[in-house]
Amino acid sequence: MNQELRVVGHQEGKSGQNFTDSAFETVNMSFMKGDLLTKTRRLIKGGIKKKPLWFDAVAHFPPQSIRVRDGKAPKIELPEDRLIKAYFARHPEARCQTFDLNSFEPPVARKFAWRVLELLDRGFSEAWARDVAEADLTAEENAKRKRDLREGRPLAKTAIEEAQEEDWANMANGVRNMQPRGSPDSL
Repeated sequence: MNQELRVVGHQEGKSGQNFTDSAFETVNMSFMKGDLLTKTRRLIKGGIKKKPLWFDAVAHFPPQSIRVRDGKAPKIELPEDRLIKAYFARHPEARCQTFDLNSFEPPVARKFAWRVLELLDRGFSEAWARDVAEADLTAEENAKRKRDLREGRPLAKTAIEEAQEEDWANMANGVRNMQPRGSPDSL
């Protein structure tokens, strides 16, 4: 990496400067136009850099370039995204449902979208697939509640119920810690 390279071409006659490999690449790569493959091809052709091991493979199968307009990359949209938006439009309370980020269990809206896509792949209409997916989710939720009741587990609370309980606990704590007016401690 720290090998010295003699600059070949018109610069050698002028200054005869020596550059380290990494410094020369940094200087040249900053003003060269193009992607990594194009820049490397130019450095090889100019005799500045020897051909890396990966060059032939990448030249044979170049990576897809993403066209960027106005400095913004195009938005990536998955097939289930529109179905998730539709689910949230029909069930706004689903946005408040909590889920564990460390769990392998997907959120309810994503389950809905995947089920609809599965039914669409089988050739059913989208309206029918949405109704079936919604009925499946409702049946699954009811079965889970019945199982929890049967096993004596407390029912899961919604995010709103959890927030309300936390607010009540904080208010009760504040009221408990209040000092009455006119007491010696309040001065």
